[in-house]
Amino acid sequence: MKTSNIIIISTIVVFIIGFGINASGIKKMYDRTNWNDPYRNFTKHKLSKTFDRVYVYAPDSLDHWNADSLIIIKGNDNMLMLENNPDIHWQTTDSGLVIRFSHHAKGLLITPKIKQVIVSRVSCRISNFDLDSLQLNVSKEFSGIGISNSKINCLNVSASNHGKLILDGYSKINKLNLVLRDGTFSSGIYIPEVTQTITPHSRIELCGNALQWFAQKK
Repeated sequence: MKTSNIIIISTIVVFIIGFGINASGIKKMYDRTNWNDPYRNFTKHKLSKTFDRVYVYAPDSLDHWNADSLIIIKGNDNMLMLENNPDIHWQTTDSGLVIRFSHHAKGLLITPKIKQVIVSRVSCRISNFDLDSLQLNVSKEFSGIGISNSKINCLNVSASNHGKLILDGYSKINKLNLVLRDGTFSSGIYIPEVTQTITPHSRIELCGNALQWFAQKK
């Protein structure tokens, strides 16, 4: 057999073997991937510095906020998972964790405890916490915080400039201190003790068991 033919055959054999190995590796990677995980393409950032306050911002140039841009859930570790987006910036400071979003980016924050969340022109959802107290500050238009599946003894809320707070029907709040300055409060649960400061252009939206609160005020 000619040398040239041997070289050609050897090249083809090596190519086939390499292709097979590569295809096997891709298949294993595919099999290991949890395709039901909505955060499988997010980058994970281990947060070594402890914090109990979270500041979430978006630039004023954005026209509207994306629903649940940041989800905060209870977990054993401090972990920030972010969409692979160069427009997301974050840092841990002495005041707390600061996250700046833009262009409808998304993220997930896992933390064992939280004391205060401040949002401006972005949305945030807080889930699965059991807290003695929590302070929420929502400012500027297109800002919102939703609370779901959580138990909070004392919830302090300040919503201004068309900011919005939403309580789902699966949470439990014992005491609410509510300050609305042209903001919106929406609730599907009954809260036994409520103190309120509300300006004329604010909105209160009640449904389900929350209507008991309205009946008592009547």
